[in-house]
Amino acid sequence: MAEPTVLASAQVAVASAAVSGLAIDDKAILDWCFVIGSLDLAVLGFLYSAYASIRLADDGVHEPPPIVAFLKNFCVAMVFVLIILTGLAWWIWLQNNTRPAVLVIIFCLSVVCYFSLRLVYLMRK
Repeated sequence: MAEPTVLASAQVAVASAAVSGLAIDDKAILDWCFVIGSLDLAVLGFLYSAYASIRLADDGVHEPPPIVAFLKNFCVAMVFVLIILTGLAWWIWLQNNTRPAVLVIIFCLSVVCYFSLRLVYLMRK
């Protein structure tokens, strides 16, 4: 018999929570903000390294390949997702006023979000 997939496990967990009347708590949402944010940063770093490699190899005479525009737009989308996750983390912290350690993590995520936004802005020039 095949192993259950992550998606199937998540669907079962959400269905059982809905049946039992439990909602997803704020701590779980905050945890997912941090997990998805870290994955988002990893993808953004990979995309930017590919973009920078292509731009450094550019001689300035020829038109850059079409993938350059796609990479720029993808990086913008990744930063937009990071901004949404950071905003959601701040909102949950303001609603629950959790421990100061959580505030430090959210602040660090905000700093990374700011520099990612600046990086994407510099890519657009």
